[in-house]
Amino acid sequence: MKLQRTLCHGAPFYVLGPLVTDIFPGYDHITSCIGATAAGYHGASMLCYVTPKEHLGLPKKDDVKQGCIAYKIAAH
Repeated sequence: MKLQRTLCHGAPFYVLGPLVTDIFPGYDHITSCIGATAAGYHGASMLCYVTPKEHLGLPKKDDVKQGCIAYKIAAH
């Protein structure tokens, strides 16, 4: 994160995920919020939620809700 901030002249850094494992399809919102917690701890400015349908199909309203809930937990 320090290198990224230096190279980008302090521009806000945003992450999607990162997924910490790829063996739990349907639970990407959980595995990615683990990575998001680490990214936030190390200084990421913004977190972009991942839905349970990531890599499986198009998300529905409840999938978006589940992704947002997981990321609210990760952000704290």
